[in-house]
Amino acid sequence: MHDITKICADRLRTFSKNHGIKLKASHAHELVAAFFGYQSRAALLADTQCPMKNLTQANIIIEPSIAFSEQRRKDLEDLSPDLPDTFALREVVFTSLPQLTNSLIKFC
Repeated sequence: MHDITKICADRLRTFSKNHGIKLKASHAHELVAAFFGYQSRAALLADTQCPMKNLTQANIIIEPSIAFSEQRRKDLEDLSPDLPDTFALREVVFTSLPQLTNSLIKFC
């Protein structure tokens, strides 16, 4: 099975491309990490307590607050200002998760 975070990042890049905006792979991965509540992709990869590879075993996924994602997005350098809003980007990621994980999503 493909890495869920890579699939999510690829979907973000495709979504952005469909809007005529290039989203670098590194930015897509950083946004995905933020959407899952991590300060960075490095932090996501370093998580040994609840690694993303275990996400397929989750019954419920709780989406972190939008404020955290918004702040992380503002911190990313050279991110296109034309990129769709954070709500739209998170929707791309989280609406695909039930197909990938058989989980229910809980929005906060």
